[in-house]
Amino acid sequence: MTTPIKKHQVVLGYDKDTPTPEFITNSQNIHDVLLGNTDFPDVQSLLAQFQTDIDTLMGDHSKALTRVKGSAATANEQKALVYNEVELIRATIQSDVNKPVNFTNGVAMVQGASMYIKGHTIPVKPAISVKYGELSGELIVIALSVGHHAAYEWAESTDGITFKDCARRVTLETRNPQGGFTPGTTYYFRVKPVLPLKSKTGTPGEGNWSQAVKILAK
Repeated sequence: MTTPIKKHQVVLGYDKDTPTPEFITNSQNIHDVLLGNTDFPDVQSLLAQFQTDIDTLMGDHSKALTRVKGSAATANEQKALVYNEVELIRATIQSDVNKPVNFTNGVAMVQGASMYIKGHTIPVKPAISVKYGELSGELIVIALSVGHHAAYEWAESTDGITFKDCARRVTLETRNPQGGFTPGTTYYFRVKPVLPLKSKTGTPGEGNWSQAVKILAK
């Protein structure tokens, strides 16, 4: 009898029926953690169009909220398009982690893509993460998206106690590339979300600082 080959089944954790604000947030998180992610070179060519279509969905959803005639149908069509794209990305990742060279580390790789493997506990997404850039001394800090039109305030430290503003103190993006860090030195980062007045995902105004995340620069 032939023994079945074990395979990882990658799961998104949301679907096309997820409420649109949450759907957009989850899709944006997947884009942000995958952009430049060296574990998944096969998906990099898909991300530019994915971001464009997420942005379009944001606009279509905002218009639908105003009840403009036909806007709800347009938003639903765009949402279906984005879902098809994220499913293609999920399938590509599933193919990658099931390659023999990646299988052992598949769970960690998939969690790093803001997805999870069926049969494993769904990971709690951290408010902030950090990864290496392409050049020595480059780090990319990534915040968990808190919704459309939010801003993010960033701080850094070398001891995890005393923090100062990052070179790019405030961004409208969840990604904050940084440079000039000293290889061999440990750095700590934290982020504070700032929600707009008409936020639908939380209390408007400044949120709380996240727990710090650390990384050894190289």
